[in-house]
Amino acid sequence: MGRALALWNGHRLLTESPRKLARAYAEERLVRVRPGYYFPADEWSGLTAWDRYGLSLAAHAAARPDTVFCGPTALFLWKVSMMTTPTALHVMTSRPTGGRTTPGLVSKARLSPQARLALGGAAEVKRHFRKHAVEDVDGFAVAALVPTVVEQAATQELPGAVVVLDSFRRRYDELRAGDRGLPEAFGVLVDAADSLGSPTARDRFRDRLALSSGLAESAGESLSRVGIRELGFETPVEQHEFTLSDGSKARTDFYWPRARLIGEFDGQVKYSEPSMMSGRSEAEVRREEKRREELLKRSGLHVFRWTWTEAMNPATFENILSGNGVPRRSRGSAVDVPGRATASGPSARSA
Repeated sequence: MGRALALWNGHRLLTESPRKLARAYAEERLVRVRPGYYFPADEWSGLTAWDRYGLSLAAHAAARPDTVFCGPTALFLWKVSMMTTPTALHVMTSRPTGGRTTPGLVSKARLSPQARLALGGAAEVKRHFRKHAVEDVDGFAVAALVPTVVEQAATQELPGAVVVLDSFRRRYDELRAGDRGLPEAFGVLVDAADSLGSPTARDRFRDRLALSSGLAESAGESLSRVGIRELGFETPVEQHEFTLSDGSKARTDFYWPRARLIGEFDGQVKYSEPSMMSGRSEAEVRREEKRREELLKRSGLHVFRWTWTEAMNPATFENILSGNGVPRRSRGSAVDVPGRATASGPSARSA
């Protein structure tokens, strides 16, 4: 695992001169990612939780090259979106062990895993008995993608499960666009459900799959769609495209045609993720967002927004939706409307 020894998103794990590193660690100029692997303390404090976790797993893989990552750690390496960044390292074992956990090698035992990782220290390691196939992802040995997605979607809480399924469907169908020989993501997941061990798990997974969509462009959109449904509001059309008065196009997160309402999840990712910024600065993206919203409003549409924190709070989110006139789903009505995935497969419209 050569990559594990050197880089994680451009950051180098320090492994040279043990005596020198130990002295710097004692002086709190370094954090110990795991025994023998260190990182500059001033840089560590400025990293995102995502990058800290990546460095922690890279150090573990460098120290134990035979490690096979599974569960949430596998999703992380496969670049599948999750509700939160994992804190423990999940590794696969070929022998039943009862899911043993090895505590992180830190002196901050009473801290939460998130706080412990933020301050520097080896993440705890959770071992799981799995028989998944193993694949190489950027030099790491990782449990196969499809069975991992199915397993996690069947065991996580509903919002987290839908975030995982949405992300998989979007990424898989992007790959499929370049290879029409691949089956549709929805069908792949339907077939894979048979691998779950119990009828209850299979039914739970299929219910969650029916709520998933390949159109969501972020975890925040997935979370929002689940909240809209669970709170009893009418299901919106996703990624609806409008032609504005100046001839430009605007694609919206959620659209309720009957009420002429547009709902936008206001996530930081659209202002920081290079793939969504198309070479623009944050200021340019925000200016374009404001101009786009003004043109939509001139067309007689009402536009409103919410954040991740608001979507995570059911009472707050319900107040935002009802306060902006989002219609309630009538009793006995179908959940799905044209423009999103249904239990029979993905929408014909692609984002």
